[in-house]
Amino acid sequence: MSETTAAGTDEQVTIYTAYEIDFMLGLRDTENGRITREQVGLRRAPESAQEFVTAAVTSGLRARGKVERSDDGQWLLGEEGQVVATALTAADRWLGIALAEGEAMRMAFIIKASEAIIMLTQDELDSFVVTALPSSDEVPTSVSDIVLAFLEEGNERTVSLRRTDLDA
Repeated sequence: MSETTAAGTDEQVTIYTAYEIDFMLGLRDTENGRITREQVGLRRAPESAQEFVTAAVTSGLRARGKVERSDDGQWLLGEEGQVVATALTAADRWLGIALAEGEAMRMAFIIKASEAIIMLTQDELDSFVVTALPSSDEVPTSVSDIVLAFLEEGNERTVSLRRTDLDA
């Protein structure tokens, strides 16, 4: 489930599960959203389980205050969720970073949608830390920070990058 935790004293870390990100992508079906789902490697829940997964995801989002009730009684994503969902469904550029140590792999993704840029960093097997990058000038530093921290932790580690651009 998504959560926001304090990292240090002032910085908030937002974590969403793969199912929550998939749920956001499903709210507005776009070609860009389908590409995002493919680039991040998200798999939909089996058809027979989708109703249960959706109920669990929405309950988790509601419990964490990530959704708000509208005037007409519907549940809507809160401001943070709307920003993330919009970036995911309107993305026009993706950079995937695979961090491998033997058979184990962690992923990170930088996703650009117009001027909005978010970074998804795999936290656990099925969850991602979501970070907003203030500008495209921050992308090289963010990628470098992730790669260097990973490579400095030990031998036998490799990093692969994959870029996808709608304009290309």
